[in-house]
Amino acid sequence: MAVHECRTEPHPSHGDPDVAGSSEWSFGIIRPALDVVPFVRDSTGRVDIAIRCSLGVVVYKQDGTVDGSFTGPGAGALDAVSKAGVAYQDLAWFRPQSGSYVLQMITNTNGSLGTPSTCATFGSSAVVAAAAADLDGAGGDDLIVCHRGDFELVVLLKQGGFSQAPGSEFTLKVGPEEADASSNSAWPCASDVDG
Repeated sequence: MAVHECRTEPHPSHGDPDVAGSSEWSFGIIRPALDVVPFVRDSTGRVDIAIRCSLGVVVYKQDGTVDGSFTGPGAGALDAVSKAGVAYQDLAWFRPQSGSYVLQMITNTNGSLGTPSTCATFGSSAVVAAAAADLDGAGGDDLIVCHRGDFELVVLLKQGGFSQAPGSEFTLKVGPEEADASSNSAWPCASDVDG
C-alpha cells in the first residue's frame, strides 16, 4: 500500500509547539486525504489534524502520530466546528449511513474525542462539502452544507445541537435545474459580507 504525504501550515492564530522552528507539518498517511482539517484540540491551543479518507476519519498529532480514528465510508465531508465559550473545536462529519447522509458530531472535551453521534439526517442527496462559521451571531459555529445531486446549499443553524427544528434549515438553489449534477463540486465558505 502506498504512503501518501500530508502537508499543511499551522493555523495563524496558534503557535506550533510540537514542531519547533517548523513552518509546515509533513508526515506520511496510509490513504489519500479527501479532507484535511486542522482543528484546535485543547485549551492550550494545540492544533491537530483530522483527515477524512476512504476508511473514515483519522486524527493525527503534528508529528504524524495517530491520535484517534473513526471507521466509516469515505464519501461526505468534514470540518472543524467552534463552540461558544471554549477554545477547542468539535468535528462535523457528514457521511452516508443506511441510504441517507447524516451529520455526526465527533465531540471534543478539551482534548478527549467522543464517539461520533448522529444529530441530523439529510436524505439521499450526497453531501460533498461543508463549511463552519457563526452565521447567526449566536456564538459557536453553524454549518453550510453543499449537496451534489440537487445543487442545493443548506444552512443549518446550531440552535442547541444542529437539530432540524422548524426554521433551522434554509435551502438556496446554486445551480440550474437542468444541469448535469454528476460533475458538480462546490466548496462553500463563509465571510462577513455586510460588515
